Amino acid sequence: MAESTLSLNKDKKLKPGRFRLFFRRRRKLFIFIAVILAVIIILLLFNNKKNTNNNSNLPRTLLLTRMDLNQLINGTGTLQSSATYNVYSILSYPITNIYVHEGDSVSEGQILALLDTGQIEDNIAEVVKNINDAEAQDALSLSQAERRLQDAIKQYSIDEERLNKEVDKAGSKLKDANAAKKNAADEAAKKKIILDQANDSLTDYPADGDPEEIEALQKAVAEAKIGYDAAVTVYDAKKSAAEQVQTSYDLSVQQRDATLRQNSISIENARDAVNNQKLKDSAASFRVQLISYEDNLENCKITSPASGTITESSAKIGNSAGGTGISSSLFVIEDTDNLIVSSRIPEYDAINIKPGMPVIITSDAVDKEEWLGNVKSISPKATDESSNFTVIVELTPPVGRLTIGMSVKLNIVTDSNKNVFAVPYDTVTINPQGQSIVYALSEPINIIDDSDTDNEYYTQQHFSLLGGFSSQFNGSGDNTQSLELIGRPIIVETGMETDYYIEIYASELMEGMILLADPEDKSTVLSDGGITSSGGFPIRRVGF
Repeated sequence: MAESTLSLNKDKKLKPGRFRLFFRRRRKLFIFIAVILAVIIILLLFNNKKNTNNNSNLPRTLLLTRMDLNQLINGTGTLQSSATYNVYSILSYPITNIYVHEGDSVSEGQILALLDTGQIEDNIAEVVKNINDAEAQDALSLSQAERRLQDAIKQYSIDEERLNKEVDKAGSKLKDANAAKKNAADEAAKKKIILDQANDSLTDYPADGDPEEIEALQKAVAEAKIGYDAAVTVYDAKKSAAEQVQTSYDLSVQQRDATLRQNSISIENARDAVNNQKLKDSAASFRVQLISYEDNLENCKITSPASGTITESSAKIGNSAGGTGISSSLFVIEDTDNLIVSSRIPEYDAINIKPGMPVIITSDAVDKEEWLGNVKSISPKATDESSNFTVIVELTPPVGRLTIGMSVKLNIVTDSNKNVFAVPYDTVTINPQGQSIVYALSEPINIIDDSDTDNEYYTQQHFSLLGGFSSQFNGSGDNTQSLELIGRPIIVETGMETDYYIEIYASELMEGMILLADPEDKSTVLSDGGITSSGGFPIRRVGF
């Protein structure tokens, strides 16, 4: 049984498949098709090589045109925002609402998020109550102080009236006492006169006179003496009484003045108490708290400090907003319309850069577009060990598709000439006299062909202004004839040079003139003084 199975498998392996059988039956057809394809490929390759050889024989030319020349200093950098704002919160309350996300445009003052305000609102309610209570207590204290002031003023009036009456009464007594003293003094003076007269009469009377008369005179003196002494006694009594009344009067005045002075002090103290109470603000500390709470309530609104675009967001509902101990920001807002580039420029280039110079900006990410800008600043000293200087370039809006973080190339224009003739460096060569020259090709083109004298000239349409000569010289595909070009040297002065172009000027230069693009590298000088292209076409020089 096993041997029978092996034999069957061997027969299956030897039996050809359907495809192999189909190929064997049509083998000649497939070979014929393969040969045809090979011939086509060989012909295509040969034709391409022939065309390549023909094109390589053509001299390179260019069309002289005017252009704007710029001397450039190149640099690279990464786009940054001209203004970046990190939005923080000084509060640590939970976030309840978020209104923006990354990529959103925002305006200055726009609310970005809200925090939980429950605790702050409770604090505000409590402090408002404390303020009301303190203000009520201050009002009561002021009312009491004002009442004490009025009482002091009233007491002054009462005491003044009473004490003035006492002083007036004492003054009246003093007046009476002084009058009595004066009367007693007058009476004593009269008695003194009588006594003096009696003494004079006794003295003037002769000692040996009538004894009776003398006795009478002596009696009169004695009586006058008694009357005078009595008057003096009365005067002394009145004088003492007047002095006592004066003392009483003076004391009354002193008491009045002292009392009224003390009352005045009481009034001033009461008035000061009123003024102090008016100035007193027991709620001041609570108002400070209220301002703080209200500020915190306002700070629960996370707002944008400036217009721009949200480029980063770490805010999440329910999370703490941060507080003073948190360094990470809730949002990052950047100005995406006004961009800058920071570039490190070598010292030998940096000395030629000045603020305000125009800059042309390009980016590989946005092909075939250019943006303008200008140099904003250049660092006053080298910013790294390689003596590079940091140059800040600001772009002129609008910035189009450029975005923050893109790599860009900078072309800083340090000098510029507008609307001048300029050619690649290889176009300008030096003649034996050391003068700078370019070769201008004259027209028409002369065809030298011994086999075909009918085609003596080709028109200008057979000359490609940008790519050289047409490979089809006589329309038959026969490239055996020679082509003579008349090359006229023009002495030029050179001016501004860039990395690729050099400015040329001469009175003979004209817009649209055809010049040899590279006379030195692509041509060789012939023994007869002409120039031939590398393909063997003679180019005759004239004008030397």
